Amino acid sequence: MFGLVSSAASIYYAANNLGINTNTLEMISADLPFQINRNRLEKAFPQDKNAIVVVVNSSTPENSEYAIRELAERLSTKKDAIESIYIPGGEEFFKINGLLFLATNELEPLAQELTQAQPFLGRLAKDNSLNSLFGILSQAISEKDKSLPLDLDPFLTRIDLAVENTLAGIDRPISWQQLFLGEKSKTAPTQRFLLVSPKLDFSSVRAAETTMNALESVRQDLVSTNSDLKIRFTGEVALEYEELETISHGTSVAGLMSLILVCGTLLIGLHSFSLMIGALLTLFAGLAVSAAVATITVGSLNLVSIAFAVLYIGLGVDYAIHLILHFWESFKKTKSRPQAITEAIVRIGPSIFLCAVTTSVGFFAFVPTDYSGVSELGIISGCSMFVALLITLTLLPAILLKIPLRPIAQTQKRTTEKKWAICYEFPARHSWVVRIIALILAGYSLSLLSGVYFDSDPINMRDPHAESVVTFKELLKSKQDSPFTLTAMAKNKQSTLQLQTQLQKLDAVDSVITIFDFIPDHQEEKLALLEDLNFVLGSHLTHYPEPSAGDVEKQIAALRNFISVADTAINNDNNSPVLLRLKERLQNFLEKVAPNEEPVDADQVSRLQNNLLGYFAVTMNTLLTGLEAQPVENIDNLPPSLSERWLNPDGIYQILIFPKQDLNNSEHLKAFVKEVRQVAPDVTGLPVIYQESAATITDAFIQALTTALVAITFVLLLELRSIKDTVLVLVPLLLAACLTGAYTVISNSPLNYANIVAIPLLFGMGVDSGIHVIHRLRHMAPGDYRILQTSTARGVLFAALTTFFSFSSLAFTNHPGTSSMGELLAAGITFTLLSTLILLPALASKRKA
Repeated sequence: MFGLVSSAASIYYAANNLGINTNTLEMISADLPFQINRNRLEKAFPQDKNAIVVVVNSSTPENSEYAIRELAERLSTKKDAIESIYIPGGEEFFKINGLLFLATNELEPLAQELTQAQPFLGRLAKDNSLNSLFGILSQAISEKDKSLPLDLDPFLTRIDLAVENTLAGIDRPISWQQLFLGEKSKTAPTQRFLLVSPKLDFSSVRAAETTMNALESVRQDLVSTNSDLKIRFTGEVALEYEELETISHGTSVAGLMSLILVCGTLLIGLHSFSLMIGALLTLFAGLAVSAAVATITVGSLNLVSIAFAVLYIGLGVDYAIHLILHFWESFKKTKSRPQAITEAIVRIGPSIFLCAVTTSVGFFAFVPTDYSGVSELGIISGCSMFVALLITLTLLPAILLKIPLRPIAQTQKRTTEKKWAICYEFPARHSWVVRIIALILAGYSLSLLSGVYFDSDPINMRDPHAESVVTFKELLKSKQDSPFTLTAMAKNKQSTLQLQTQLQKLDAVDSVITIFDFIPDHQEEKLALLEDLNFVLGSHLTHYPEPSAGDVEKQIAALRNFISVADTAINNDNNSPVLLRLKERLQNFLEKVAPNEEPVDADQVSRLQNNLLGYFAVTMNTLLTGLEAQPVENIDNLPPSLSERWLNPDGIYQILIFPKQDLNNSEHLKAFVKEVRQVAPDVTGLPVIYQESAATITDAFIQALTTALVAITFVLLLELRSIKDTVLVLVPLLLAACLTGAYTVISNSPLNYANIVAIPLLFGMGVDSGIHVIHRLRHMAPGDYRILQTSTARGVLFAALTTFFSFSSLAFTNHPGTSSMGELLAAGITFTLLSTLILLPALASKRKA
């Protein structure tokens, strides 16, 4: 009763006091150089810390511009979820001076085309309607009118698309910006970005849930009314949020499968439903008390230390299984529960105690590392091993005294055991065969271990089909929009420009941007061009009207006239497939909206006019604003919302470095970081953070496992008082480790941030299993080869199978990181089990002879 009350109290205490800290950057020591550099940058330029990147795509730059503005406006009302919003390049400064950022060889042709188009623009300024547009086109086709500022075929292609969309009932105006500036112009992008600084709650498992829900709500509203929009979210916060969603969905199904398999394994192994319930009650009670211990020792769980439950289930249940099997073995002989329990504790107690000590020492070895995530995991898991020991030796015996047990027959013929006796005794009787095979496997595994590596890119751990991952990888292919940029800082203008020059010479660098790049070059020449253009077009650009309603009959007449003109041009050997296609499309349109002797469908005519001219006024008025460009003499002329992102009040300049190659390739990523750091050692950014985090984690595990191996060896020598027995425990463990490492190479399954957590579990299992077998061998008579027929071997087998089924189902989840952890555990448990039950008896056979 006391045990159950204590468990309930532990659950209540942990539920009300145990916190969650999902800030992944705090899982690594803040004193490391790369963390110091990251903190310096975030302190100097905090505006976009933890920013969610909203990527807006549309077929036209006008629609993308509208969507990004609408998004920003709607999100600005979500004060409870969003800290701030920033549109890169969205300042009024760029509307006015955008044309100055065109290269001179781009601006001159544009000015020439617009000058030639003055009559065309003037006619539409007076009558911005369907009949005016097709009147101009008819004249251009019939008279080869040069007032049209565009190549005719591309223009007709876009008109044909507008007619096609209208026939399909789609509202999608053509882009006049693309017609005037070209589809690849930097001043007319169809992809725009919005940086959203979220309000994060790191005390919640899903710290960004409120923000992501707000974003999703606004996205649904916009996309539902604008089919040409594609809005996606990415960035570290969005990636982690979607990752947690993927894990939650996958592990919920895997968890149910695991529970069923574990119960089935316990039922088969213990031959009793009551004993299975006893083992599960012990397991759950230990988990509850361990949660309370975690609350007392560390106060909150991070995304690594939360795995203590996984480790406890894998190791804590072993103690219960061994005690129950020894109790069952004694109970079948004595028929007295108290006596059977006492004998079981006496026989298995020392082994369990030694297992708890060695495993906890292994976990505590992680405490001094720089990886605080696993350091806290070591504290909790190390303490939980003693919790498992205490629960197993106190609560479990009390449960065994009370639960109903079926009577045991006095005599049982063990025909099955006799039938398999040869197999049971094979490892010991034919030890030389086992040793040779083990030696060959060890040599082969060692030859492969150089291929074991740590995948430092956490993107590879995430669901490749998740929106944030797909978007992130897509952006990595871009030289201008790659999220894998690096950032350096300088203290004055001279050092900023000097560092920029040095970085631009690197092979791995595509471009380097500083605040000084927002001062356009060749301004006098460009301003002169714009002034001349403004003089020529100014009278027509004072105000461009929206498309006029117009007379429907006149509009239909203009369409019929264009068809007639086009037909004549085609018959006069104008072999333009574009013109032919447009003529046929317009005929279909007229048959639909203006059939003979029936009313004209004015709505469809209005839709066509909007699809053709809906963005014309927007484009021309934007051009009008651009013609008012003013000299940008120095950085003082830049708007504060822009300049503060590049130069902070303390005079620190930010330098942004873009990669030349696709950084989806890990070798390109390494080369980019290596080259840049040779010039700017204190550079920071996601590529550096990912690589340095991986190095820190790898070093932490190597340091911890080395320390653990030394400490456990010392404890084993102290307890077993035998060098030979200590070696017998460790050698199978080392072979299993080599085989597991070789498996990761053969299966191309590198270590990563997720599956590396499985290593302490495999290490603890291997040591525990070896201790149990060695203790049993000590109590067996010389020449007795039946170790595999004992309750100890049965306990090792079913403890391993319980852990195997607990976590191997994770291998079938959609989350690659979780899946790789399940796969590594399944392989490691298999190798550990085989090494313990086959190699250890073979190595110990001479000892028993």
